[in-house]
Amino acid sequence: MDFLLELVFEIFGAILEAVFESVTVPKWLKITLFVFLFGGILTLIILGIIHAPEVLLAIFLGMIALGLFCLFIYFVSKLCRYGSLRPAKKEELPEILNLYRSVIGMPGCHWSIAYPNEATLHDDFRNGCLFVLKKGRKLIGAGSIVQRNELDDLSCWWYKENTREIARIVIAPKYQGKGYGKYLVNALCRKSGNDCKAIHILVSDQNNHAKNLYRETGFFSRGQVKRYDHHYIAFERNTGNKVKP
Repeated sequence: MDFLLELVFEIFGAILEAVFESVTVPKWLKITLFVFLFGGILTLIILGIIHAPEVLLAIFLGMIALGLFCLFIYFVSKLCRYGSLRPAKKEELPEILNLYRSVIGMPGCHWSIAYPNEATLHDDFRNGCLFVLKKGRKLIGAGSIVQRNELDDLSCWWYKENTREIARIVIAPKYQGKGYGKYLVNALCRKSGNDCKAIHILVSDQNNHAKNLYRETGFFSRGQVKRYDHHYIAFERNTGNKVKP
């Protein structure tokens, strides 16, 4: 029984931490959860101390239950709307490559047949850093989380150790502009690991849509750099993790 209670508290605490630190959870939901959960629990304790009538205790228990219900509905709706992120499977690699090539030539995209290519795709898969976003049975997005990368030597970063790069972020053209890109980026950042202090990415200075997306998902510009014969904006996002020395 003690083990089950401890497990429930750990799960509940992890959910609350993810909600209140997330940049994707709307402010109204955070306020609602704070009022109904923390306010309700605190009031419930006070009412218990002063031996309040059972009807008041029932009301505030209902407030707590309502807060949990709001949380449940929010995450279920997000899952139904945006799909789920998971590691890529080997049989999905050709579909991911086609997805990469479907955005070649779009405004601000410097990709070509030469990059990202099949070798890049297989390297990400072998390293276990390739993820796919699926909506039902349809693969609509992909991205990679790279631990050791070519961006580490840039002098513009505020965080130079315990960092990750998210790379090769792609959403199928049909699903662009509908919030899937934000969901994918935030989901990838959450997969970066507890030892990660910051996330890095380079974005073409001509890709205004992508620059706005990263600003809206908690990234900050650290300046302009030139790589691969193109100009990019270096974006960095603090994960909030406190890494032990």
